[in-house]
Amino acid sequence: MQKSPNYPLYFWLSTIGLVIAKILFTLRPEIDLFTEEAQYWLWSQNMAWHYYSKPPLVAVLNYISTAILGNTELGIRINAILLGIGMSWITFLFGKHLYSPKIGFWSAMILQAMPLWWLASTFHMTDSALTFFWGLGVYFAYRGLEEGKKTWWIWAGVATAFGLMAKVVMMLIFPFLLIYLILAKKWKAQSKNFIVFVLISLLGFIPALIWNWQNDFNTVKHLLALGGGGGKAEAFDTGKAFARFFEYLGGQLAMISIFLLPLFFGAFRNVIRTKNQKEIYLLMPALMSWAAFAGLSLLTSIEVNWPVFAYGSLAILMAAWICEQSLTWLKIRNWGVGLSISLPLFFLLPDFTFLKSISPIKNA
Repeated sequence: MQKSPNYPLYFWLSTIGLVIAKILFTLRPEIDLFTEEAQYWLWSQNMAWHYYSKPPLVAVLNYISTAILGNTELGIRINAILLGIGMSWITFLFGKHLYSPKIGFWSAMILQAMPLWWLASTFHMTDSALTFFWGLGVYFAYRGLEEGKKTWWIWAGVATAFGLMAKVVMMLIFPFLLIYLILAKKWKAQSKNFIVFVLISLLGFIPALIWNWQNDFNTVKHLLALGGGGGKAEAFDTGKAFARFFEYLGGQLAMISIFLLPLFFGAFRNVIRTKNQKEIYLLMPALMSWAAFAGLSLLTSIEVNWPVFAYGSLAILMAAWICEQSLTWLKIRNWGVGLSISLPLFFLLPDFTFLKSISPIKNA
């Protein structure tokens, strides 16, 4: 009898390898923090309930990590690296729970191949904690939906509260779960648990309410301005609106990875065809986040990273579909994952091969 592969071991070996690469990148003397990371470090030196544009969690994490590792690049980026491990482990556990250890492993590998994961798990931004707690909340909520136990919903509420203290867009989890409960005809059975979940989640707004009460609700005004609701209204320009939309669309496809797009489109088509509830649950977070910011892109410019916190469950969807396909498709998966991981490593690691010294690459 053939022994089944040790997928948890494979997961940890690959994950630890990527962690080592990121630490080596962070320790390179010529690599500094970029502007946003430096801003969040400055916040951690001036602790507050909230900040003008963001909740406090990014500053709290920097405060703790730099107290241990000092005011260094590693002292700040270790947060992103550890949260990246968490994102990958949740994806592994979720894929394993829904399908099998094999699909859990490939879910984590596909996630780790996505540019969205590289950004959130290498540079310590608000998206780092947001993406982690979103994945945790979605996983716990599914367990609550499946088993009907209030405990899972309580943990989902705790994860969501922390997510709200990372970035307010975490609140998209509320309409996502509400709509899914209605579509899956589970609202009657789960309504009380959902209310408990929401009430616990709302605790995450307390720091923001305290600070905004003290500061004339400046964050609310800032968010309205970002959404095009502040200042003098401009005439709607259809050409510019569609230009922004297609720029947004291209950026989102790139965040999944151009090498993984065949897997994404295959998995998406399969969900439309089968209407499997489990797969709809995995697709809906990404679809709702994408649609919300797609609509906003018609009114204002959208940063490429804004919607991608909810894309993690796509990795499970893609892994579940591709593992049932032909050998040719499996080769496409292997090459897609390999290239999507190798290219960032090429630029992150020191120039051992001197290939990065070649003029076209150096000037890029």
